Amino acid sequence: MRAPTDRCAPAPGFSVLELLITVAIILTLVALATPHFLAAQRSAYDTSAAAFLRTLHSAEETYRVSSKQYTSQFSGLGLFGNNRRARLGDGPLAPVAMILIAPVPRILALQAAASSPGGCTDAAPGTCDVLISNGYIFTLTSTSIERWSCVAEPVMDRTTSRFYYTDNTGVIRAARGRYADENSPPLP
Repeated sequence: MRAPTDRCAPAPGFSVLELLITVAIILTLVALATPHFLAAQRSAYDTSAAAFLRTLHSAEETYRVSSKQYTSQFSGLGLFGNNRRARLGDGPLAPVAMILIAPVPRILALQAAASSPGGCTDAAPGTCDVLISNGYIFTLTSTSIERWSCVAEPVMDRTTSRFYYTDNTGVIRAARGRYADENSPPLP
């Protein structure tokens, strides 16, 4: 006759140690990937901001040809409709207007841009407009019918992100970690 054993048969499944090792490996991979993901996201926001400023310049020039002056309102450029996206047939720039922009209520945009040197808080009514899109605050200002400028400042990570500036000359200028202006170096 066989003597009974004191050991139980192992239960099916994973042990706690195996689960802890798996979680540790996953957390390590996440920790390694996060900085690269954030850098790629920041690069995408920078590229998107520069592309928007190029589109803005084209829109302003098209508006000037048809109206004999520049505008200081994003809504007057036909870049987007009331539904937060461009619609063909709206505005003077309908074919170029296929860009998605997310406007926010004006009061929130003004509060967000209050700290910027090109902010609208001190501007005369109708000479300035603010738009927040893709991680940037765009402030469009018109000082006369022959001159306009736009400043793009990052919403987050203001110490390492690029600030952009463009005006009626069409040259996009950038500065890292500080506000860009007409004296900043141009983008290549």
